[in-house]
Amino acid sequence: MSDERAVPEPTDPRIWASLLEAAATVSQGRQAVTPALVRRWHDQIATAIRRLQRDGRAADDIDADQSAAALLAGVQGGAEILLATGDRSYLEAAIDDALSMLRLTGG
Repeated sequence: MSDERAVPEPTDPRIWASLLEAAATVSQGRQAVTPALVRRWHDQIATAIRRLQRDGRAADDIDADQSAAALLAGVQGGAEILLATGDRSYLEAAIDDALSMLRLTGG
């Protein structure tokens, strides 16, 4: 089985938020996210973006790695704000804006 098929289809944009939220809440929300875990999430998001591009649902000129990094940083920051304040609107905004950009540029 190829790695690309193992990546979940990004039909539910909250899948990434759930993943990061779960990692952030381990050990009372204070366990550090490891570099290997961040790299894995980045690679999965970038692969999902490339799949969208291949399927014609996102523009070919999107830099999948840069977009994955931006989405991951936004989700991580949103998760931290959620833990600190209980307000999930920052997390939702990061995901919604990233996905809107993919849809806008993908036609």
